[in-house]
Amino acid sequence: MTQSPNIILVVADQHRADFLGSAGHPVVQTPHFDRMAQRGIRYSNCVSSAPLCMPYRCSLQSGVYPFQHGAEDNRGHLELDRLEGAPLAELFQDAGYQTAYFGKCHWNRQESGRAGQYVAPDRRLAWQHWEGWNNGHFSYDMPAYDAEGQLEGRWSGLYEPEIMTDRAMRYMSEVRDPDQPFFIQMNWHPPHNATVQEEFEKMPDALDRARLLNDELGLGLPEEAYSSYWWFCQCFPLWLVFPVVPQPFLDLYEPGMFPAPPNVNPRFRSSYGWFAKEYAAMVSSLDAQMGRLRAYLDASGLLRDTIVIYTSDHGDYLGTDPINSPFRGKGSPAPESVRVPMLIEGPGIPQQASVDERPCNTMDLYASLLELAGIESPLRLKGSSLMTPAVSDVCLSSVLRVRSVFDGELIYSIAPDESGKWSVESLQAADLPARSENNCVNFDPQNPQHRILHDALVELLGKEGERIEMRGIV
Repeated sequence: MTQSPNIILVVADQHRADFLGSAGHPVVQTPHFDRMAQRGIRYSNCVSSAPLCMPYRCSLQSGVYPFQHGAEDNRGHLELDRLEGAPLAELFQDAGYQTAYFGKCHWNRQESGRAGQYVAPDRRLAWQHWEGWNNGHFSYDMPAYDAEGQLEGRWSGLYEPEIMTDRAMRYMSEVRDPDQPFFIQMNWHPPHNATVQEEFEKMPDALDRARLLNDELGLGLPEEAYSSYWWFCQCFPLWLVFPVVPQPFLDLYEPGMFPAPPNVNPRFRSSYGWFAKEYAAMVSSLDAQMGRLRAYLDASGLLRDTIVIYTSDHGDYLGTDPINSPFRGKGSPAPESVRVPMLIEGPGIPQQASVDERPCNTMDLYASLLELAGIESPLRLKGSSLMTPAVSDVCLSSVLRVRSVFDGELIYSIAPDESGKWSVESLQAADLPARSENNCVNFDPQNPQHRILHDALVELLGKEGERIEMRGIV
């Protein structure tokens, strides 16, 4: 390799860390992701710096936390004037890279794009080649827009991750300059629950059909599942009514393969396997697309010069949120929500099937991307590159008003009250496979490990400009 490496960053939506064969899941089939782990590095303790769609995606592009860039929830908007420096793609361009973006970005307010989807050139954060949209999770019949934002039509009958992979491969084979390195970010919507609003509106009896299936299959779902379109999408196995994932991947699994974990909310225990079948099928469908991508890179001669990274913006509760919430969800420091996969393979990455157990997060990914490309940041990085020895035993996460720290074993969180004083929000065991019915740990300020976590969190937040006045901790 005589030039800087090509880099392909693949970001799934709502893929939690334990649904991978290489992570030890006993059922889910992910041979291509597992091959990545065998040929490179799997980071087993990776967490999202912001386990919610918009805050995470804004942080990935800006290299700063949500409380710094301003988009702390999905109703926000990336405030460009609050950024400390240039967006990620601009740094790559300045270093001589071609940049290309495919799929969901979700860093703009919904109303800022035409029909909530089109992203104007001045809101693309310096990505040169753009085949993206603002927000939406279309498994099939995805809308396509021209350069001016006019609806051209739809990718009728085609599966969204397959379209995105096709378009990225077309870019590499037909569009890019072969004499310059490229940086691609490709975003797949699964295993996030699909957007089926148009199909739902065309089926007036959709909720009645869902109620009937609930009775016939003994799903035992709560009444909220039929109260609105939103609840239906979050609280019913959509594959039973609409096409949301190709059938061959559904055929890999049966509901009985997935016993409900001990911490699943009792109202979802009977239906857990029906949800997990869809979720696992979506993960396997992404694995197949990773296989197609790696085969293309190999056949085209690009594999030896291209680093491939796979991760997700956040995880999914899959029925474990204890309050009266839907089955699908995220947005808290619970490990099901915050822990994500991280796989890296390619030139310069040790090919020894290694597992790196250090706690790491989105900010470390940002720093790693720059180091892999040989780019020096003009500003202080919030994280440290995964290519270098660990410089911290903990990492920071932020979602809504909650701030958390993770040490690989425990997730400690604090949140402010209305007066601005902070108190303990939760202390949770982080190990997903071992999650019990009661996952919370009582925080004890006299416990050395607990106290180290607390002090580390306050120190990290102070370093990032948040001064914490605690209530109730001596």
